[in-house]
Amino acid sequence: MKRATRNRMIVVSAFLLLSLSCSVFGGAAEEIESAVDDIAESAEEVVAEAVEDAVEEAGPALPTQPEPPKIDSGSGDSEFPMPPGAENIMDVSGTTNYQVKMSLDEVIEFHRTEFAALGYTERDLLTTITEGGFSIVFDGAPNGMPIVVQGVDLGGGMSNVNIRYEDA
Repeated sequence: MKRATRNRMIVVSAFLLLSLSCSVFGGAAEEIESAVDDIAESAEEVVAEAVEDAVEEAGPALPTQPEPPKIDSGSGDSEFPMPPGAENIMDVSGTTNYQVKMSLDEVIEFHRTEFAALGYTERDLLTTITEGGFSIVFDGAPNGMPIVVQGVDLGGGMSNVNIRYEDA
């Protein structure tokens, strides 16, 4: 704000000097027009700096949606827990996808154990487990949204897992 006040003082001083020189020297119209243009230019700069200062003082804008809580995954690659050996990790727009050399039963057990340790509860009505895949929903996240964990057997002891927040 100090810079804006200083700049305002410069503009006012320039205007006063211009007025004084016009009255003392009876300046020509072109000189007056040029001086007025200079003052207008300085005023625009003062306004721009004042806006910049106000934005700096206000700080960053608040996000429109709260960020989902970060859960320590142990790997640093996702906000959701992942088993050791997770690979091809993709975290896009709050959805994490990975592959791991584990059976579906092992993946299910891992996620049930990890989310229970975090205090989350499984929504049994939405749990589906088949020979080739599963879907489990956990409640209890601080942001109030359910977490959906889904997996597919890729064969050869590999599983693909997808985890995300979703209204279920």
